[in-house]
Amino acid sequence: MARHRVAIVGGGFGGLFAARALRREDVEVTIIDRPAAGDTTPRPFRYRDLGTMATISRFRALAAFGRIRAVGFGAWLVWLVVHVVGLTGFKSRFAVLFNWTIAFLGRGLPQRVITAQ
Repeated sequence: MARHRVAIVGGGFGGLFAARALRREDVEVTIIDRPAAGDTTPRPFRYRDLGTMATISRFRALAAFGRIRAVGFGAWLVWLVVHVVGLTGFKSRFAVLFNWTIAFLGRGLPQRVITAQ
């Protein structure tokens, strides 16, 4: 059977995630990304596993980074920091922190949007 070949345009988070998933399925992947600062040398895709994190409940989470494992409030704080730092711009970070503060301290129901389809 012929091996599939895929070209992904854009090396952002979504493009790299898709490349990793396709490589697991034995697909030849080429990432096409805009060169930064005139650098035109092609580089092979390399995935770095940054760990696994999940929230369990209010103020509790799991985090695993290589051999380091954490559970509880400390892992929840790490989860919070990692997800807020990943946002771009002060306004986005502030808005997310404000909304999370209201949701967690106010014990309100999470915001959901229901649309008729």
